[in-house]
Amino acid sequence: MHDTYKKGELAHLKVEIRALEKDFIVSYPTVEARFDMILTDQNGKSYRAQVKYLNRENPKSQGSLFLDLRKETRNNGKKKTYSSEEIDVVLAYIATIDKIIWIGPELFHNTQSITFRLTPTTNNQKYGVRMVNNYLW
Repeated sequence: MHDTYKKGELAHLKVEIRALEKDFIVSYPTVEARFDMILTDQNGKSYRAQVKYLNRENPKSQGSLFLDLRKETRNNGKKKTYSSEEIDVVLAYIATIDKIIWIGPELFHNTQSITFRLTPTTNNQKYGVRMVNNYLW
């Protein structure tokens, strides 16, 4: 079995477990869709969720993780970004800390990638820094 496939399956299972812990109902599309699952909260609000496995360290910055937000399309093999018209949330499983982050459309909409930090920057930069702890789900 391909390693990337295993990582994706692990991320899906971790997200599903977390959703159940938070009393969400988890549903899956019956046809191919841009989202991986639908999460419905106790108030009946549903979220089309794209699930990612996040463990790629950013080579330019120690203590940070790089999340590629593009997905190959089947028809032409090109990578396409996600829009808020297609999905409502990206849920990324971070294997190194065994946590999931909730990424809203204000961050993912038509964006190719995002960098999150596990540790503060060495120069104490704050502007534009996305700390993982601020997005934990």
